[in-house]
Amino acid sequence: MRTVEQTSRSRTLFILRWQDGEDWGHLSAVTDAPKPVFLGFVNRALDPVFHTLSRDCSIGADGFREVWFTGTLSSATSPAR
Repeated sequence: MRTVEQTSRSRTLFILRWQDGEDWGHLSAVTDAPKPVFLGFVNRALDPVFHTLSRDCSIGADGFREVWFTGTLSSATSPAR
């Protein structure tokens, strides 16, 4: 059973996107800006949180895969180990 912790911090919508077959992807946040804001590169193979998020997704027509998820900014950019 999955538990959800209630918090007063606002949740952000994130996009993790990477080219099929590559370990490195880029992480962006959806904000009020016209385009998602780039936060940095993520190595999905070395980070268990991002590896788990990216296991089950389909490939897009452009050869990239992407996962959309919500979280807090600190947990998305510095996942607990």
